[in-house]
Amino acid sequence: MKSISFFVAIILSSVQVYAFVDGNGPIVGGISNAPPDNYHIVVPTMLALEREMDGKMNSPFVHRVNKIKDLKTQVVAGIRYYVKFDFGQTSCLKNATNAVGIAQCNDVTKIHKCEADIWEQAWIDKRDLLNFKCN
Repeated sequence: MKSISFFVAIILSSVQVYAFVDGNGPIVGGISNAPPDNYHIVVPTMLALEREMDGKMNSPFVHRVNKIKDLKTQVVAGIRYYVKFDFGQTSCLKNATNAVGIAQCNDVTKIHKCEADIWEQAWIDKRDLLNFKCN
C-alpha cells in the first residue's frame, strides 16, 4: 500500500511540474521577471544595503541608489533579488558625511550601471549582498 501511495504522489508531482512548464505560470523556485510597476518592492532592501554597496565602490564619494532598471525574483527560503540599477555618485565625500548627512546627498554627478544579487529573509530582518558589480 505504501508503494502505491508513493507512486501516486510521484505522478501528481510530475503533473504539477508539467502544468507549470507547459502553462504560462511560474516554475516553483524559478526566476521570474518583475514588471516595472513592481520595482518598488525591492527599494527598501536596496536602501538597507546601499552603504555596503557604496563601500565596494573605489571612490571617495558617496553613492546612492538612483533608479531600478530591471528586477528578477526567485523564492528560495526567502526572496532572492537580481537587480540592475543606476548607482549615482554624489558630490558628498564619504569621510566627511555621517549617516544622517547621507540623506542630504542627492546631487548625482555621475551614474554607474550596476547589478546586485541579494537574498532577503524579511521575517528575520536578514539581507545578504551576494554579488555586486558596476560597469
